[in-house]
Amino acid sequence: LFLCLTFCAAIGAFAQNLTLKDIYIRAPFIMPVEKEGVYYMYASSPTTENGQTYGGMVAYKSRDLKTWHGPIRVFDVPRDNHLTGTVWAPEVHKYKGKYYLSYSTADLRIAYGMSDKPMGPYTYKGIFMGTPSINGQNINANNNNHHGIAEFKGHWYVAYHDRRIANG
Repeated sequence: LFLCLTFCAAIGAFAQNLTLKDIYIRAPFIMPVEKEGVYYMYASSPTTENGQTYGGMVAYKSRDLKTWHGPIRVFDVPRDNHLTGTVWAPEVHKYKGKYYLSYSTADLRIAYGMSDKPMGPYTYKGIFMGTPSINGQNINANNNNHHGIAEFKGHWYVAYHDRRIANG
C-alpha cells in the first residue's frame, strides 16, 4: 500500500493538466524534441533548508504548448557545492547523445549539469563561463548574466547579456 501511495502520488503530481496561466515562471526555456513530439519547459525553482536557499530547476512537458504536465524536479545544486543562493535562466541542449542544462549562478557565472534524459536528473559538472573581466576588473558590475547557446552550421556559440547600456 505504501509503495502504491508513493508511486500514485508521484504520477499524480506529474499528470496535472496546467495551462500557462497556472504556471508562474521567470526566464523559462522551452526545448522541442521532434522525435518525441513533445516540448520541455525548464524553470528555476529554489528550495530552502534550515534557512539556507539552494538553487534548482524543474521541468514541465507538453505536446501542444498549451497544456503542461509537471512540475518535476530535475536538478538541485549539490549541498556540498561552492555555489550558493539561487540559479536561474536555464537552457537545455542535446549534444552527442547527452542533455546539457546550463544556468546562471548567483555569483555571475554560468554552470552546467548533464543527463541522459531531458527530464533529468541532471548532475552538476562545473562552471563553463566565468564572470567577464578586462585587465582583472569585473566588467559585469554585478548585473544579470543570462546566456544563450546556439548551434549554427556545425559550430556552437554562447552569448550573454547584462543590464547596462554600452557607452559609445
